[in-house]
Amino acid sequence: MHQNFLFAEYRIEINGIYWTKVQLTQALFDYRITLRLDTMSDRKNIYIVDDDQPVRKALQRLLTSVGYDVETYASSQEFLDSVPEESDGCLILDVRMPGLNGLGLQSKLAGMNYKLPIIFITAYDNPRDRKQAMDAGAIAFLRKPFSDQELLDAIQLALN
Repeated sequence: MHQNFLFAEYRIEINGIYWTKVQLTQALFDYRITLRLDTMSDRKNIYIVDDDQPVRKALQRLLTSVGYDVETYASSQEFLDSVPEESDGCLILDVRMPGLNGLGLQSKLAGMNYKLPIIFITAYDNPRDRKQAMDAGAIAFLRKPFSDQELLDAIQLALN
């Protein structure tokens, strides 16, 4: 049996960000709609610093699937050695890592007058760490496991 599909693509704007709406329609009432970041829009870099490789990979897959450019780093020092002096986007940063931890990296970046918004992620939600991070200007402090939507909402807040 041959099924006919209709495909349509529309460029729309949601909260100042351009998206492409893709619609695949089968028959009259069965359809799927997906949104992806429009490749013509101003794409931002998302930097992920986490010593846990599976976490880095999972976050990278999620964020690239919605259209972000993602760079991952296994340590604070690796990030400091690689990132350009001025970057557009935001930083997703684990709190507890060997060497320079996330809070230490936040402090170091502030001392360098680096203005990249920071979203902290952690498996250890210590109230003292949360307060220190937020007092120093973090956009969000998310406890693992967090939902995809929580992270995407925090990124939108950071980028706007």
